[in-house]
Amino acid sequence: MSTVQRYTYTDSPDAITTVELKPVVLFKGNEITLSNHPAGTVAMVYNVSGMLVKRATSTGGDATISLAELPKGVYVITIGSSTYKFMKR
Repeated sequence: MSTVQRYTYTDSPDAITTVELKPVVLFKGNEITLSNHPAGTVAMVYNVSGMLVKRATSTGGDATISLAELPKGVYVITIGSSTYKFMKR
């Protein structure tokens, strides 16, 4: 499932003319993978106390954030204008 991507096709009477890749966030094990995020997109991981514990900037394409050194607990990640809450076990 780590290679699942979402594609959006626009209607055209003759053929597919535009393919738009939607940004994807994948939580798997001790990693967060960002796919199809524009270059310059900032991802910030906070602990429940609100302290910034990880920060990464997308250079375009895929990016991976390792969570291996973080202790178990609940975290919040903001990526651009989206926010996700997750638990590291």
